[in-house]
This record gives sequence, structure tokens and C-alpha cells, in this order.
Amino acid sequence: MTPERYTEELSHDLDTVEERRDLAYIRMAIYQQMVARSFNKNFKAKMFKVEDWILRKVFQNTQELNVEIQVDDLEKIQQ
Repeated sequence: MTPERYTEELSHDLDTVEERRDLAYIRMAIYQQMVARSFNKNFKAKMFKVEDWILRKVFQNTQELNVEIQVDDLEKIQQ
């Protein structure tokens, strides 16, 4: 293989790699849009008001299980 032919093949391979990367990026973007559309279609927002009771998520290191707190208490905790 001559050096000119080698350079030409290498250039062609690099172009092919860039094209495949661009196509993979487009497929990934399409997939992300489909997932977002599916999630947003099934999403139901819940509005909490002051004085509503909610359950705090219990982690392994949480001492008290199934503790209920009010939304205004939650706002104080987050501040």
C-alpha cells in the first residue's frame, strides 16, 4: 500500500466514523424525545397546600418509621 493510498483510506475512515457518530447522536436525541413525551403524557402533578399531611420517605438511617409531617413543617425544614 502506497503512502498516498494509506492517507486516502485513513481520511475515508475518519469521515465514516464522523458520519456514524452523527447518526448515533441523532438516534439518541430521538430516543430521548420519545421517553420525555411518554413521561409527560403519563405525569400527574400533585399540588400540596399548607396543612396537608404527607409521608416522608423512610431511609435506612431514619430513626422514626412512618412519620407524618405537615407541609408547613416541611417548608421550615427545607429553609
